[in-house]
Amino acid sequence: MFLGVQIVSVAVVLSVVVGYVGIRKVPTLSTIWFRRCVTTALINFSFEAFSLITLYHLETVSEPINRLAHQLFVISLTGFLHCFLMFVEMRGRNQKRYTPKEFFVRTTPFIFIVPVVLFGEVKYFIDGAYRYSYGSMIEGIRIVVAVYILSYILLLVHFGKRFTEREINALVFGFLIMFIIALVQTKFPWMLLTSMGISLLVLNVFIAFENPRQYADLEVLHALNKTAFFTMINECVEAKKEFHIVSFTLANSQMLKDAKGYNKTVEYMEDAAKYMVDYAHTKLVFHPKRDWVSVVFTDKQKYYAFMEEQRELFSEKGYEEHGSGRFFFNVLKCPEYANTVDEIVAVMDYVDKIKGDITDNIFRIDETVLENKRFVKQIEAVVQRAIDEDGFEVYYQPIYSTRDKKFISAEALVRLKDTETLGYISPEIFIPIAEENGMIRAVGNLVFNKVCRFIKESKLEDYGVEYIEVNLSGAQFMDDQLNIMLLECAKKYNVPPEFINLEITETASIAAGDLLEYNMRRLKENNFKFSMDDFGTGYSNLAKIAQTDFDLIKLDKSLIWPCFEREEISKESRIILESSVDMILKLGKDIVAEGVETLEQADYLTERGVKYLQGFYFSKPLSEDGYLEFMKEHQ
Repeated sequence: MFLGVQIVSVAVVLSVVVGYVGIRKVPTLSTIWFRRCVTTALINFSFEAFSLITLYHLETVSEPINRLAHQLFVISLTGFLHCFLMFVEMRGRNQKRYTPKEFFVRTTPFIFIVPVVLFGEVKYFIDGAYRYSYGSMIEGIRIVVAVYILSYILLLVHFGKRFTEREINALVFGFLIMFIIALVQTKFPWMLLTSMGISLLVLNVFIAFENPRQYADLEVLHALNKTAFFTMINECVEAKKEFHIVSFTLANSQMLKDAKGYNKTVEYMEDAAKYMVDYAHTKLVFHPKRDWVSVVFTDKQKYYAFMEEQRELFSEKGYEEHGSGRFFFNVLKCPEYANTVDEIVAVMDYVDKIKGDITDNIFRIDETVLENKRFVKQIEAVVQRAIDEDGFEVYYQPIYSTRDKKFISAEALVRLKDTETLGYISPEIFIPIAEENGMIRAVGNLVFNKVCRFIKESKLEDYGVEYIEVNLSGAQFMDDQLNIMLLECAKKYNVPPEFINLEITETASIAAGDLLEYNMRRLKENNFKFSMDDFGTGYSNLAKIAQTDFDLIKLDKSLIWPCFEREEISKESRIILESSVDMILKLGKDIVAEGVETLEQADYLTERGVKYLQGFYFSKPLSEDGYLEFMKEHQ
């Protein structure tokens, strides 16, 4: 008798235990079944060794003890096979729980083996050094093993698409090992290798499925990663019980990155994760989104205690980390306000988009928030329908030349035709939504086509128009085919490129980076002109103006209007405005002032050397026909 196989098998499984214990794990059903697999495996190894010892000492061990050893071995082996079946199916079912009927069907092999173990026959073969057991009890366990192997194969075929290639390879390898060992033991029944197959199966499953390190977050060390979070909330959703997701969110991350750099911002998130570990009294803290750390509370009392503590702390000092990071809590109650994983993710994405506007220290996601979210989704649908069904109109706001004393240009402004579904939707609302959802390129292409068609069909040059300004988004500038698309469209309508002045906002021009330079260079080679729009609203990057070949700089109304407020404000505002105008003129750029609404503003800007004026003082944005009528009257 030699127990080397069993000793090595125990060592392999114990090494898995050492790697598994003490590391944070998401408490899913499959994780629970994996623990049961490891436990039953170690129990089975013990009973396998026990049965071998009694088998090789038949002369001194009583028959009842020998039979008991074999019964325990068969039951524990069946227990392992059952636990492993449940583990595989839980992973394939995405942690979906069984109905009582489903659970009963899966326990059928285990139920079958009980009477076989209790009443089955065990006989012993002895031939020198070779000994093994046989009889109806042993045949019963072979049938059960065959049934379980067949069940594993069926599960793998059924759920194959839900497993990664690595996971499938691990399962296939495990099944092959079990199958080969079953064949070997059928041919050579004295070679008891069951523990070897089980240990290799456990090791492979640990590496491919249950290695807790796969959930470690590489950025925020005290938190588990996004995959772990989704696994956790899926488990909670499937349990069909109430739970709360409490997230500590950094609201001003972009400002911090600009001011202090990426690494410092990550430190803020690491501090937030440590805070959640300490105050929520859990190691299961997640990093589900870039600027979020979250805890999932399944215990109401723990949730209430945690939130009560936060209210007290907030009333004392709030959460201004080192005077720079602005954090707030957001709380999502499930399933009341989100009852699927997709809904939870959608709500969190929405809150992430509006986080800069949230002023509450504790922000509860309720029906009002969800209603706003649904409104955004409705706008998305309206914009998409407008893309598909030509649902946009282009309006034109005249631009006045202070030198020529006439209107020589206009800015093309997009409007939605659909004003019935949700009423009038301002471009300031639907344009950012289109940018966030990847629809802005399609919108921009439609608008550019409409502008070129209007220029050709109305012969704007006959009205004294020298150029039309067309807005481009930063997303459009990220397309390295932009220059080709715009040039082809202009050629299609026989519009000279110099008749088009392309506007890009100050912040978008910075975000576009090298692609901005590339597209501007290619487009200017084909005689398109460029304006920097909304100067004064973003970073006011003066170096960018000097480095980038803009033909026009458009002053935003936020730089102009304060100059005409009460004296203590207007004095300083005029210093800023006049300095900006002088600097831009010295750089050899022409200026368009937006938002001009009074004669006083128009005269002041004209005296400072501003060449072009645009605003309601001269005209609101006009439809195509309205603009042509306006130009006829003011020729």
